[in-house]
Amino acid sequence: MQVARIIAGFTLGHADELRRAMGKKNLEKMVKEKEQFIAGALERGYSGKKADEIFELLIPFAGYGFNKSHAAVYAVVAYKTAYLKANFPVEFMAANLTNEIYSTDKDKLSACIDETRKMGIPIDPPDVNRSEKFFAVVGGRIVYGFLGIKGLGEGAACAIVDGRKEGPYKDFMDFLNRLDIKLVGKSVIERLILTGAFDNLGVSRENLRGNLERTVDYAQNIKDDKKFGQTSLFGELGEQEYPDFVFENFPEPDRAEKLKTEKELIGFYFSGHPMDEYRELWQKAVRVDLGNPGTLSGGSCILIGIIKSLKTIVSKSGKMAYAVLSDYNGEIEVTFFPRTWENCQDKIEVDKVAILKGKIEYQRDRERRSFVAGECLGINDVEDAARDTSAQDRKWDKYRNIRNYSKELDVHLLDLGSPAKAIAGSYTAIGALKSLRLHTDKNGHEMAFGTLEDYQGAVDVVFFSRAWKNCKALAAEDEIMA
Repeated sequence: MQVARIIAGFTLGHADELRRAMGKKNLEKMVKEKEQFIAGALERGYSGKKADEIFELLIPFAGYGFNKSHAAVYAVVAYKTAYLKANFPVEFMAANLTNEIYSTDKDKLSACIDETRKMGIPIDPPDVNRSEKFFAVVGGRIVYGFLGIKGLGEGAACAIVDGRKEGPYKDFMDFLNRLDIKLVGKSVIERLILTGAFDNLGVSRENLRGNLERTVDYAQNIKDDKKFGQTSLFGELGEQEYPDFVFENFPEPDRAEKLKTEKELIGFYFSGHPMDEYRELWQKAVRVDLGNPGTLSGGSCILIGIIKSLKTIVSKSGKMAYAVLSDYNGEIEVTFFPRTWENCQDKIEVDKVAILKGKIEYQRDRERRSFVAGECLGINDVEDAARDTSAQDRKWDKYRNIRNYSKELDVHLLDLGSPAKAIAGSYTAIGALKSLRLHTDKNGHEMAFGTLEDYQGAVDVVFFSRAWKNCKALAAEDEIMA
């Protein structure tokens, strides 16, 4: 803005319009502004060429120019938040969770809950006797805040907290008797039931939900009687004025549905995990730690986890899909290429457990690892697949040994992640021979084509007839070769 003011004679208001046009890449506006900029610069003795050069220098800077004061403020905020997270982790994460309550992107609250759990900080579910309006710290633990429950407003949250001034709620009927049900609302009470906020008051969720209409009517009738002065003869005699409410029993809901409701309303599974029935299988078959991306190495493996999200697209080769799979430790992006997706699409569903066999690959452009699914497995297939994966692991151990030995020999290794960048010359390529097909050359001699693959990528391999004669006895698909 100062450059435009000094060199082209713009007012600061006009200079701000220029900055805005550059920042938003408004090409039509920028063409007009450039004409005025150069005209103003010419009037002040600058050459047209120099004015043009200066204007072009401004464009990328206007996209996001960081002045010193701006950078300093960011540094102070970064330092303070880092200090708080390191020294007051429970309070810091409770504040972050509270901050995300009002976010329009509810996935941010779930992500913050995941981060809190990874830090080893326990989060207790909503509780009518312990929760506050926001997330609170109680005895080194975070208690879920009422406003973190989807669809529960500030008025209802304040009413529940204020109702505890007389002491903790003794039971569900005591809760209804103390609160203005018209203010809180039956839908809010139902959400509190579904998220376990009454779990410590002695009546199961299914019975509370099944009796909700009757309990609310019962409590409201008592309030109406007292409001209009209608007391019973028994009350005057000092005996129990109203009989205790008798709860009707209802069947326990489907566990998966119960957990799904918790996830929808509060962003996390509190009363269990959808994978609990697969835990033993997961412990036996899964050998990768999704919670520690730095330890993920390439190669075949089995994953068992919840499909958190799923997106399908149509590529040149057909319909394919991208998903995010989450297990007890962490999560990873999953790619289903068309052929695999055709076989798996009926078995993959959001919020359901999937058992996948495939390989972990490193994405250089995004500097992260992802999982390429090869097939969907049934529970009965996992043990056989795990044995195959173990055998494959042993082969890749052989690969690592050969590679380390090659480094000691100072061998010129080919980077299979970027073979196109290699200059012409002699290399040693190490990897698994993933495909092999025979061919007869024009002289009638046998030769072969193949694909050599390692953790980073793959390269096509040609065995001309003389080389194939020497290599034939050693070459086999899925074997490690140098």
